[in-house]
Amino acid sequence: MARKTALEAERIRAAEIAKLPPPEKAWNLDDGPEVHTVKLTSETGLSTTHYHVTAGYAEKASTHQQSDARVSAVKEIQRSKEEEEERSREIKERHEKAVLRHKYAREKELLRQDYDHLLNELGHLEQMDRRRRQAVVASIPVSLYYTAIKTKLGGLIFNQKILFYCLLPNYIFT
Repeated sequence: MARKTALEAERIRAAEIAKLPPPEKAWNLDDGPEVHTVKLTSETGLSTTHYHVTAGYAEKASTHQQSDARVSAVKEIQRSKEEEEERSREIKERHEKAVLRHKYAREKELLRQDYDHLLNELGHLEQMDRRRRQAVVASIPVSLYYTAIKTKLGGLIFNQKILFYCLLPNYIFT
């Protein structure tokens, strides 16, 4: 619903803009200040063009102000080599640090995995030990749990019950 109302509002706005008269001059990005170039054939031509030089012409430096180009080139080559060595040394250091971070992180992860594995193994061993102890306890005869007096009294009572039940049928049926 909101989309339909937005489309309708856009149609109305487009119709209003279409009714407006065209602009007086179309915008053109290529229109800029016109640059008049003059061939540089004379020194006087420089003063009236966009190549205007305010400080005059360049003069050659004296020999004591100008250094030897060969020496400057050697110094520049040496400087560029030093910069390249510095960059390669920084890259090498970053690589070594990354290798060390990887090594420590890997060791830490392996230790964590070993710890988890040992905990799991310990849990299994505890379960096996618990089952073994339960089996041993289940195989122990019940008579070992009673004290000597109780077993003696229990044996006497048991013997009396056996005698009573064995003799009872004789009295009833005879």
